[in-house]
Amino acid sequence: MCARYLDWELGKPVNEYLAIQVSKSRCVTDILDAISTCVSQATAMEDSEWKDNVTAFGSDGCNVMTGSRNGISGLLQKDPSTKNFKGFWCGAK
Repeated sequence: MCARYLDWELGKPVNEYLAIQVSKSRCVTDILDAISTCVSQATAMEDSEWKDNVTAFGSDGCNVMTGSRNGISGLLQKDPSTKNFKGFWCGAK
């Protein structure tokens, strides 16, 4: 998993490799749990803290990731602790 964030000290966006986190299954909730575990461990932030700061995420575009109702994007949009998150999909060819 990789993260892109704004480094205030450098004054620019930074791309950083966090870790490889295996999910328990291919189920959306297990994948979201794996993402949450990875981010929490890499940043030392509690689940609600990193979710409060997340604004977007990128993926391969499959329904499990980008589905607006039951995909990762949809679940993050519905989560009350992700107040800054805006879901979008880039269909680049």
